[in-house]
Order: sequence, then C-alpha cells, then structure tokens
Amino acid sequence: MTPESAIDLIPAEYRHPLLVLADSVAVASTDLPLLVVDLRRERGRCVRIVAAELWSIENNLSEANMDFEEFAGAVDNDVVFRGF
Repeated sequence: MTPESAIDLIPAEYRHPLLVLADSVAVASTDLPLLVVDLRRERGRCVRIVAAELWSIENNLSEANMDFEEFAGAVDNDVVFRGF
C-alpha cells in the first residue's frame, strides 16, 4: 500500500496528525524505519523514523510543539530520523 492509497482510506473526520506505515523497507531493517506520513500541513509528505523514536514525532505533533518539517529536516545521511 502506498501512502497515497492509505490516505484515501482515512475518514474525513480523522484528526490525528500522522499516519504510520510499516512497509517492506521498514521490516527489512533492524532499526525498523517506519514511514510516517503528514496528515496536516503537507498532507502526504513522508519521513522515515526509527521505531524507537516514533514517540517523539507523535507526541510533538499531537501537542503542536513541533512541525513535521522539523523532523523531516533532521534526518541522517540515509534519510532516516534517529532523534535529535
């Protein structure tokens, strides 16, 4: 399933700021770099985040402490967010 097809399944009244997908890239790595999809400002924008740091983006976006862009801009050389 692509992020776009997953977004199409989300009801209009859904208010959570992100969608988390465990795709083939995620399950092939011991870090489990989950694909996190923005559902607010740049709906459909994606960033990979290791499972151990998923709490960070979920908490900060839900509380409006940070923006999706801040996490996307803090990825490592392999384009995965591993924390600040």
